[in-house]
Amino acid sequence: DSFRYDRRVPAYGVNCGVLENPAGVFSTIDTLTAPRGRPVFWPEGFEEPDLQFSTLANDPVEPLRNLVIVHAAYGDRTWSDQALDSRASRYGWTASMRDEATTAAAAFREEQHRLTVGLAALETDATIRRAFQLMNDAIALSAHGRYTGWRSFQIGFILANIEVLRDPEGQSGIVDIVWFATGGGKTET
Repeated sequence: DSFRYDRRVPAYGVNCGVLENPAGVFSTIDTLTAPRGRPVFWPEGFEEPDLQFSTLANDPVEPLRNLVIVHAAYGDRTWSDQALDSRASRYGWTASMRDEATTAAAAFREEQHRLTVGLAALETDATIRRAFQLMNDAIALSAHGRYTGWRSFQIGFILANIEVLRDPEGQSGIVDIVWFATGGGKTET
């Protein structure tokens, strides 16, 4: 009973695949197949910033500022009270589902704050900015051309955690876990 699931989808597999046979019976499978490339997760209507390793190694501030701006705009469109009320009405959420969505919206706003703080660290602290640039050089070398840039959630995760370099004690109470679908790029992050 969660707001996160589209009620029009007949079944979701958690760490497994789901098959529906012609009689409408569901079964799980432990072999996942992906008949297409990795999906692109970027909100419609927004231009994706250049998150190439080489770009961020040269000057990370402008592309990451754009990332933070788009993240905030996406949040306004998706996590506002009005947007949540509309989805609750459209999908028939229960009161507890709407409460869960409110909690998730607060978590989104906290993440937005952490992205803003990380961006400010890159803008104002030359040592952190240089370390970030060198990290991108190193990642480009270690990727051996298999990857040329970050996926937005990957670099967002890193950006949200940069403040720990300036304030290790103040940030020590934050524990992040990256969850993303198989094949989404967690290992590279």
